[in-house]
This record gives sequence, C-alpha cells and structure tokens, in this order.
Amino acid sequence: MPPLAAVPDLDRELDDLYELPLEDWTSARNDLASRLKKAHQSEQAEQVKALRKPTAATWAVNQLARRSEKQVATLLKAGEQLRKAQEQALRGKASAADVSAAVKEERDAIRELVASARSILEAAGNAATSATLDRIS
Repeated sequence: MPPLAAVPDLDRELDDLYELPLEDWTSARNDLASRLKKAHQSEQAEQVKALRKPTAATWAVNQLARRSEKQVATLLKAGEQLRKAQEQALRGKASAADVSAAVKEERDAIRELVASARSILEAAGNAATSATLDRIS
C-alpha cells in the first residue's frame, strides 16, 4: 500500500509558492520538495527542487495577475482592440488615427500596470529599479 501523500494537491501548493514574497520563495520550494520526497513522490520532488526562483520582474507580473485583475483585463482588451485596428487598417477599413488611438490605449494600460508593479515591489521591500520596470513593461 503506498504511503499517504503529504502533498495531496500539488498544483495548489505550486500556486501558493508563487504567491509568496520573494524572500520566502526558496525555503518554501525546498520544504515542498522535501515533503514530496517523504511522501515517496521522488519525481515530483526533483521537478519542484529544479524550479528557479522568479526574478523580481516575473514575481511582480505574477502579483499583478493576482491582485490587479481589472487592470490586466484592461490591457488584454486594449491589445485585442489594437490587433483589430491593425487588421482593419491592413484591409483599408481603418485609418492611421484609429491605429494610433488603439496604440495609446494599450500604452496607457501598460503604464498603469507598471505603476502598480512599482507599488507592489516597493511594498514588499524589493527594489523597483528602472531595469526591472522595463522588463515588466
């Protein structure tokens, strides 16, 4: 009879891992890998142990997806509108002004998300360097 799984919902555990502050990430990943190994889930333990700590930019974008769903939805909608405007322009059914307006909407949504990312990084005690913010953008 196999041992009881110490990690009954690995997907949820992994989701929780990426929600943690960056400074807690590595120890939590190692703890999860250890629990998997003790539960005789060696393959999963090795996969978890091989996970790399997210960069500050990656972590911030993940936090945006979790905390700023409305802003992310606005960006996705703006991207879709830009795609449509570009397609229409290629067909001769939209003007350069239409495309420019769609580009502006997308850029505005990105600026708002980057500002939110800066706040999230700073609140967590992480540096919101210009390089990190450029990667997020």
